[in-house]
Amino acid sequence: MSEIASIDAGLADARAEATRAYIDTGAGQAAVLLYDASNVLVASIPLANPCGSVSGGVLTLAESGDALALVDGTPAAAAIASANGSVCIYGLTVGAPGSGAGVELSTATLFAGGTVRLTGGTLS
Repeated sequence: MSEIASIDAGLADARAEATRAYIDTGAGQAAVLLYDASNVLVASIPLANPCGSVSGGVLTLAESGDALALVDGTPAAAAIASANGSVCIYGLTVGAPGSGAGVELSTATLFAGGTVRLTGGTLS
C-alpha cells in the first residue's frame, strides 16, 4: 500500500470530524491520559463534549479544567480514551504551551494531588 501524499480539504475535515465523533461517543467522559517514561499513568484529564473543534483538517482539543495528578511524575507521552473508555489514540507528544506538541500542558512536572490542565492539543 502506498502512502497518501495529500488529501482533499473536504476529506481532511471529514476525517477530523469522524475522529471527534468517535472520541465523544459513549456514556462516560473522554480523557487525555498522561504517562511518564516508565508508562505509569500520571494523570487523567477529562475532556469536554465535544472534545474540540475542526478546521483545516485538524481537530483542536478544547482546553480543560484542572485535573489532579495521581502520582509524582513528568508526562512523557499521552493517549486519548474515548467516552466509552477505550484508548483510541496513543503516542502523542507532550509539551508546554506553544511547543507544538500533540498535547500541551500547564505544567511539565506533576506532583500527586497537584493540578494539571490541558492548554492545547491537535490531531491531524
